[in-house]
Amino acid sequence: MLRVVLTAIFSCIAAVGMSKLIDLLYSRETEELSFPGEIRSRAVYRLPLLFAGCAAAFFQFDTAYPLAGIFNLCFYLSLLFISITDWEQYIIFDSAVLLLSAAGIGQSLTAEYMPEYLSLPPGTPVLPPGPMEALLSGLAAGGIMLLLAVAMKGSIFGGDIKLITALGIWLGAGYTSSAVAFGFLLGGLTAAVLLIATKKKKDEFFAYGPYFAIAAAIVRATGITL
Repeated sequence: MLRVVLTAIFSCIAAVGMSKLIDLLYSRETEELSFPGEIRSRAVYRLPLLFAGCAAAFFQFDTAYPLAGIFNLCFYLSLLFISITDWEQYIIFDSAVLLLSAAGIGQSLTAEYMPEYLSLPPGTPVLPPGPMEALLSGLAAGGIMLLLAVAMKGSIFGGDIKLITALGIWLGAGYTSSAVAFGFLLGGLTAAVLLIATKKKKDEFFAYGPYFAIAAAIVRATGITL
């Protein structure tokens, strides 16, 4: 019961703080927003989504493995933040991706010396890649996404490329490829449903960032691969 109460308290604080940070970034980057005149209307579900995401992240924190838990929180909360801004305004802030990448590098540098990672603690079934593997995976993932962006002519944008690069650092090549595939599948199915429901037009932009983030979170939490 105490764990549930503490999770709810920390989740409320984190959700409100993240929402205020999003508003601050929007105010500073207004010219980069896709819907600058619809900030309030498009944020109507923001706090409930942030609370739910934060609650899921905090609830899985295992005090027996504090370092792994901290890295897990960095991963999941960063993806949550990125998903919200991309969903609302089709924008992935460089600062958010930079923080995610830096935390991923920190994880790769720490994993070699922390025995708690070798025991695969709950919530971290994906063994963190070493520093060299993380670097090469990030570069490879970003490069492949760049080629896909060119081939798909406007369906993939710079923010998506940077996000996948960060995921490569966190997950390594194999798990990142699974996350990207699942993300495309989930996003494609959602886009198809929206088209059928006439809520989207074929020439309208579609934010893939949230679907890559959801897929990456599932892959890290479960270790599922293609």
